[in-house]
Amino acid sequence: MSELLTNAIYSIQLGIEDYQSNDDRRPISALRNFYAGVLLLGKECLLNAAPDAEPMEILASKFVPSLDEDGQVVMTRRARPPSI
Repeated sequence: MSELLTNAIYSIQLGIEDYQSNDDRRPISALRNFYAGVLLLGKECLLNAAPDAEPMEILASKFVPSLDEDGQVVMTRRARPPSI
């Protein structure tokens, strides 16, 4: 089992445990953990759908449209903003 899938399962389990807790502070944590687990599960599904692809190209959300030399629209990685 991949680390991503393991983290997804743990996050969903924590969300369920938080939801079942009697502590009034836990519902927000439950939602946050469950949502994080579902997002991780979605990322795992994307990686499984394209096993030969570079993971960062599949999971990276920082792509912008730009024009190539022939004027065709291509997706390129956005440059990271400088660290402060």
